[in-house]
Amino acid sequence: QQAHPAVAAPAETVVLWRDPGNIKSRDLYYGPGGQKDEPQRPTRFLEEDPEGNSPKFVVEDAAGKKWKAKLGLEAQPEPVANRLLWAIGYNTNENYFLPKLKVENLPSRLTRGQKFVETDSEVEKVRLQRHPGHEKKVGTWKWKPNPLAGTREFNGLRVMMALINNWDLKDNNNAIYEDNASGRKSYEVTDVGASFGASGKRCQPLDRQTYPSRRRAVGGEPVGATIP
Repeated sequence: QQAHPAVAAPAETVVLWRDPGNIKSRDLYYGPGGQKDEPQRPTRFLEEDPEGNSPKFVVEDAAGKKWKAKLGLEAQPEPVANRLLWAIGYNTNENYFLPKLKVENLPSRLTRGQKFVETDSEVEKVRLQRHPGHEKKVGTWKWKPNPLAGTREFNGLRVMMALINNWDLKDNNNAIYEDNASGRKSYEVTDVGASFGASGKRCQPLDRQTYPSRRRAVGGEPVGATIP
């Protein structure tokens, strides 16, 4: 198979990836927001978010910043996947995982996720997410087609989705953010909570002895992918 040259990235008004510089210097414990943007507790409940499969609600922290709280299985892997993407230069939200979170004005019963409430004002295993205030969400982008298709940056993102095994590749998990000052648009995968787990109940590991022909050495030839 003959390798195809990468397509040139579009004009700087659309950004998917930025040069991360010295990756070793990046703070993978706190992520893109760093320790300075860590949620200030306690938080105050504002409203539930009915979107998606995981229980979610919006809170305001002690510094007046709004965060989207996610509960359930996706709350723990998402900050890890988020930091790996950010570490190599891809656009990401600020994500923090908290084993426990005190939430004032929490309803007596949540529509979703009540089993994660330990007391009247405390929930367990919470992911808090927000986007920097200088950007606003202006839409979503599609895996196919999109203006970045064929670029090294976009193909690198596809490889990362495979490496972290993010199987929930719906277009509505992608967002376009616009910088308030420059108008520059950033493409971002905003929901990577389905990473690191099984892709489905029907997919089981192959027995190495039963299926020896499935294993082969990979040389220098290009490897294609159709999803995403």
